[in-house]
Amino acid sequence: MKIQVLDAQKRFSSTIFGAGKDGIKTTYTCPNCLTKRIFNENEFARSLFKTNSCLEDIVIKEFDLVHSIDKIKWEDFLDFRCDNCSLNIRVIYTSNEYRMACHYFILTSVLEYNNHS
Repeated sequence: MKIQVLDAQKRFSSTIFGAGKDGIKTTYTCPNCLTKRIFNENEFARSLFKTNSCLEDIVIKEFDLVHSIDKIKWEDFLDFRCDNCSLNIRVIYTSNEYRMACHYFILTSVLEYNNHS
């Protein structure tokens, strides 16, 4: 299966959340198994400006080929696997500071890659 690139609104319950917004969490729904995973704003805050990933190197390289993170546009990413079917997922997002050290997050894209099929 090749990498799918989607608008974040196709997989997440909310694409803008965090400090100063209506909600502080969002839910991702896996397209393979329909497992739902809830993310709170702290998980995205911890991934700000980091370059490490929990995914295998080959998956990271494939994701980077399809959509490299544009730091000039203040893009960041959060990588994870579906807890049930192990689908590899990268969420591309930007953040805005609401107040000092308080951010809200704008999810823009989702990359999905199943390297086991």
